[in-house]
Amino acid sequence: MMLLRLFWEFFKIGLFAVGGGMATIPFLYDLSDRTGWFTYTQLADMIAISESTPGPIGVNMSTYVGYEMAGIAGSIFTTLGFVAPSIIIIIIVSIFLQKFRDNRYVESAFYGLRPASSGLIASAALSVAIVALLAPVLESLKQLGRFTDAELTAAVVSAMFTVFIKKTDQSDEVPFGEVIPPEVQVDAPDKTSVELAPGAFIDLNPGEDVQFADPKHPTTGFEAFMNAIVKQMAAALEIPSEVLYKQFSTSYSAARGALNEFWRTTGMHRDWFADYFCQPVYEAWFREAVCKGRIKAPGFLVDPAVAAAYMSCTWNGPARTNLNPKDEAEAAQMRVNSGFSTAAQETAQMTGGSYEANMRQRKSEAALKREVDDIAGVQAQQQTAVPQRSGGDPGKNE
Repeated sequence: MMLLRLFWEFFKIGLFAVGGGMATIPFLYDLSDRTGWFTYTQLADMIAISESTPGPIGVNMSTYVGYEMAGIAGSIFTTLGFVAPSIIIIIIVSIFLQKFRDNRYVESAFYGLRPASSGLIASAALSVAIVALLAPVLESLKQLGRFTDAELTAAVVSAMFTVFIKKTDQSDEVPFGEVIPPEVQVDAPDKTSVELAPGAFIDLNPGEDVQFADPKHPTTGFEAFMNAIVKQMAAALEIPSEVLYKQFSTSYSAARGALNEFWRTTGMHRDWFADYFCQPVYEAWFREAVCKGRIKAPGFLVDPAVAAAYMSCTWNGPARTNLNPKDEAEAAQMRVNSGFSTAAQETAQMTGGSYEANMRQRKSEAALKREVDDIAGVQAQQQTAVPQRSGGDPGKNE
């Protein structure tokens, strides 16, 4: 039964993972959540091993998972399940390819699969990057979650006020105040279980007694312990603890220093993502658009320097957080005046916008304001002007 399930799960992955081996990673994350066959950390190890071994990464990962779950037989079934959809589809396509090769609907369908494949690969890359970034603290996060759950449960149990009545004689009487309805009980089918509840009275059988450990919950050092662990994880992730907590209760200088350090780390990751993913995808799209005639770019296919100029761009991303907008604006103006930066760079960092677009918009707004001011000035002059009455000399007869 396990082998058949492995075959079916990887058959579905092979059927819908369009775009190569990296496109299978989001489906493997979903498989981990649904089945619990492997953890995210184990999946990261699988990706590393599959990348370092010969062959397609999708096939290698399916073989690896199958071997971990059911040995050699499992690896055979998962590999067959993963490659079976591709074999079936290729056989069908090869039969009808010659007939439908020039069909515009078929061409459009394959053209539409390209962004879907790019999206799956991007999702896989993002998932791998997140796991890689959190790998140093994954175990600590898991243990911290368990500790928090234990403290919460202990606090709830210690808040229960339950009285246990122990009798020396046999009695079938219902104790006074027993207020645990069956629909509220956690383990109602088990007649031998004893449950706690606020203000409950539990009747015990003769000779039975209840003893509780006294763990002194809630722990008085819970907050200090949590802060210490979070600071350690923040240091491992190269994230200031203030940013991780999103609490800037210290001085302005300390908060700004924490944000600058986080911005430095984030900028490094963002530059890497832009250089190795965003820019290659943009260049591939631009080159295809020029070849298909959708974009007119003279000299693009002839001179590599011209092509590089056409595809040159800057990936700004989100703007930096400003704790004090006035001081930040004054500091930016000083950097521009001193030649340490440019107006375009400061605009991109502070607002994420474009300095040239802002200047064009301001020019349009200034012209519109002058027009409105001229109209308002004319109306004001007409309202304040005093009309002159015409009349002859009163001492002169007409």
